Amino acid sequence: MTMEVESVKNTLTMKYSHNIIEHLGLSLYQNKPTNVIAELVSNSYDADAKNVNIELTNEKIIITDDGLGMTLEELSNKYLVIGKRKRLQKELNQKSPGGRKYMGRKGIGKLAPFGVANHITVITKSKNEGKVNWFSIDLKEILSPEDSSEVNIEKYKPKVIINNEDIDTVHKTLVNKEEMNFWEIFQNNAPVSGTMIILRELTLKQKINAERLKESMGRRFTVTLLEPDFNVYVNGEIVSEEVALPQFEYKFPEDGFDQATIKVNGEEKEVRFWCGFVKKADWPQDQSGVGIYAHGKIAQDRPFTFGIKGLEIFTRYMYAVIEADWVDELPNELISTDRTSINWEDGATQNFHEWGQKQVRTWVKSYREKKKAKQESVIGEKLNNHALPPITSSEKEHIKSIVSSMGDKVNHDGPLQDEVIAKLASAWLHEPAKQMIQNLWNQLKENDENSIQFLKVIENIYEYLIPEALSASSIMAQKIYALSKLHQLSLSGIEEQLQVLLEYFPWIINFEYDKLVANKSLKTLAMEAIDLDYIPAYGETKETLAEWKGSTKTRPDFCFFNTQDQKEFLVVELKNPQIQLNSTNLLQLQSYIAWLKGKFPTAKVRGYLIGVGSKNLENTDTAIAVMDWTELCLHSRRTYLEHLAAMIEGAKDIANPQRIYNLFDLAGDEAKELLHRVSSSNQDFNDFMTRVDREIAAKATKKGK
Repeated sequence: MTMEVESVKNTLTMKYSHNIIEHLGLSLYQNKPTNVIAELVSNSYDADAKNVNIELTNEKIIITDDGLGMTLEELSNKYLVIGKRKRLQKELNQKSPGGRKYMGRKGIGKLAPFGVANHITVITKSKNEGKVNWFSIDLKEILSPEDSSEVNIEKYKPKVIINNEDIDTVHKTLVNKEEMNFWEIFQNNAPVSGTMIILRELTLKQKINAERLKESMGRRFTVTLLEPDFNVYVNGEIVSEEVALPQFEYKFPEDGFDQATIKVNGEEKEVRFWCGFVKKADWPQDQSGVGIYAHGKIAQDRPFTFGIKGLEIFTRYMYAVIEADWVDELPNELISTDRTSINWEDGATQNFHEWGQKQVRTWVKSYREKKKAKQESVIGEKLNNHALPPITSSEKEHIKSIVSSMGDKVNHDGPLQDEVIAKLASAWLHEPAKQMIQNLWNQLKENDENSIQFLKVIENIYEYLIPEALSASSIMAQKIYALSKLHQLSLSGIEEQLQVLLEYFPWIINFEYDKLVANKSLKTLAMEAIDLDYIPAYGETKETLAEWKGSTKTRPDFCFFNTQDQKEFLVVELKNPQIQLNSTNLLQLQSYIAWLKGKFPTAKVRGYLIGVGSKNLENTDTAIAVMDWTELCLHSRRTYLEHLAAMIEGAKDIANPQRIYNLFDLAGDEAKELLHRVSSSNQDFNDFMTRVDREIAAKATKKGK
């Protein structure tokens, strides 16, 4: 395409093909005002403009910049030559006079306005020459000769209003109020030099929303708009960082950006990048994902995640920025004409694409870890609410993990989250339901919609828990009775009896240890290690060892317990209830723990020293708990009483009073009295206990008669 230029008014000439106008102007940008305006803003950036003003009305769009402007020669030989490259191959790294890397490359952005308007007016004053040129182009006139033309190339002469005149004389040439108004706007926004584009006879199906346009400009020029010397205004309001960027809940890195190098055609190329995650994805889907920028302008538009599948529930909250200027500097043109996608089939982008996939996964992993930690903290506080049924710390960890993994519909809705926690806490007290819940969640996790379905299932489980709750309550009541007997045994029994009892029932030590089992072989190995001096033997342990070798009746005064996966170990050293604890006992237990950590370095190892006089023994080892027998029994029994009360509380609305009272008999008179004390702090439970007593008493009276 060429342009013929003469030195008289009305001689600017455009040569064009209908095919180019229709395909690169109408089809590519039709009814896409954001893309059209983005092309014009790009031109302003390339012209070293510091400010771009976009004015929207129902009838027109006006874009004005204070850049270098264009001379008559530049208009003739560049602007009005359709398809002429802005940068040749040898100029790919060339910069503007102001030191900016050029955004444009193909030279067809000038056709973009035809996608939204039939009439275009250009006013420009050159900083180099101080001259003004003003002309307009009518799309209908350009396309009208198509059917009658015998050749494919057409010529069109724009309507020239100002032809290379001095700034001071322009006002004398203007003939109407509208032209004077345009000139005044231009002078206010570009007092020295610049360009104004006026789009009229708009073909848009919908009116442009100023707020949406600001957001769109922010997304397409995120990198550029954060530079201090380039500002874009929409209807007088600046597109600020608050508009350009979403409000992030998490950002990686928290400040600035990370850097990496990627091999491209055998050379190392730099990329800069950061990623943010919003708290609530209340934006259109095409605004999430990764945006890749070259020379400050979008090159790969969102939504884009380097083809990663299966993480959509998380990438929906992602807004990432990658700066890769070299994408627009390679010999092959990798960026699509409308600057919405990069050619990922080109060999030069292969390593970039692989790096991007790994980076997206890294971002999502970091986001999930941060989000889960924050949610677990909130959920943990709620689980400590005294209004909830009492559950152990390990059970709380399971519930925290499940609830925190649920989608936003649960974790961003406080009351709904409270309901989920309450239902889970109640259901979790019952072992069969606990396993059912865990298995169910393993199948449904990481799906926002399934979180709601999961809550419905939990509600159904909760409704059917009453029979199972009463059955479990019977077991709990029997444990309470056993603990009462253990208390009596600790006052009068001997060490061996207590040791056997604990080996069979480690839950006596702590409610959380119901999954532990006694490891007899580990105990044998420990005694052999003591004999070989691998474990120091202190005081009476030497005597105990000697007795153990020659007798089947005497047992070593300690026990080993562990979980099935051997990730947690417990060492319990027992001392006769009639003998006071001393520092030698503590040293021996510490030696057991040190030996065990050596054998299982990644496992969690804890210890209990149980005897009499724990308050008189100084202990600074956080891995060891020192307890009196009485303290152990009462603490354990209190925990089971709380659980029994919670189970009864859950079943009280429909359970038969006589069946509840049978539980009291199983637990023993002392437990029954304690349950009545528990009820004194809970009015509903107290009313229920009173009703049970009244009904049982009435039945007894009736039976006596």
